[in-house]
Amino acid sequence: MFSILLRIKKIGKLKKKVFFAALKMTLKIAFWIVP
Repeated sequence: MFSILLRIKKIGKLKKKVFFAALKMTLKIAFWIVP
């Protein structure tokens, strides 16, 4: 049970990293297109 919770936590952290990376890329593209 505990190991499953740890795995979910790890996946959550990974998803956060991927989400922020995608957000940064989206912002970069948006700033590149707007001007």
